[in-house]
Amino acid sequence: MNLVAHYYLDRDRVNSHFVVGVATPDLLSIYNSNLRIKARHLKKMSEDQAGMITPPFLSGLYRHFFADGIFHLSPTFERQTKRISNMLKSYFPELNIQRKFFIAHILLELLIDKILIDDNPGILNSYYGHFGALQPFRDLRKTSEIALGRNLPNYESYMQKFLRLQYLYNYAKFDHISRVLQKILQRVGIDNNKYMQSGTFYQLMIDYEQELIPVKEAFFDEIRSSTPD
Repeated sequence: MNLVAHYYLDRDRVNSHFVVGVATPDLLSIYNSNLRIKARHLKKMSEDQAGMITPPFLSGLYRHFFADGIFHLSPTFERQTKRISNMLKSYFPELNIQRKFFIAHILLELLIDKILIDDNPGILNSYYGHFGALQPFRDLRKTSEIALGRNLPNYESYMQKFLRLQYLYNYAKFDHISRVLQKILQRVGIDNNKYMQSGTFYQLMIDYEQELIPVKEAFFDEIRSSTPD
């Protein structure tokens, strides 16, 4: 799941520390592509360390890992990534596309965010408002460092930039989704992705989006139905 989907899942939660906690694992990987906070990092914390973290923020971190776990193992995820993989094969029969499942996984998450932004006017304004409430981000840096177990130099500046640029609004555009996908693939060593700039790939995204719109709530229903009372 991507940033907007995580927020949409629990959009009725009003505590900004919780909302930003949910987003933090993704924000850290954008801040530094080599950083990956995992649930095991939280389990390694001592009681004293955990006690230094705002409880709603810690709950948000755990919620992120729980939701991602259900999402990636869900039948809907399997069906939809397989569908995108087959579309890639069908729309580009002349290409030997590397790691189709990985591409399908990322594209699915990006398109879910796009649909949520399109269908929910004001969702990003509300989302960014939670980050604005935690400025100047000094405490956020400290709690994130405790959870991760390492220093995060210039994290406050990074978060100020995230809030100022508000780049998630660009996720409503297919050309931005294509560029983001290409950058992610380049980061993992897949350079043969120029086809993603083609009209055919844009048509694939348009066509698949129409298939995804009526089924996207199934992802959130599966997570909510698995959530402990």
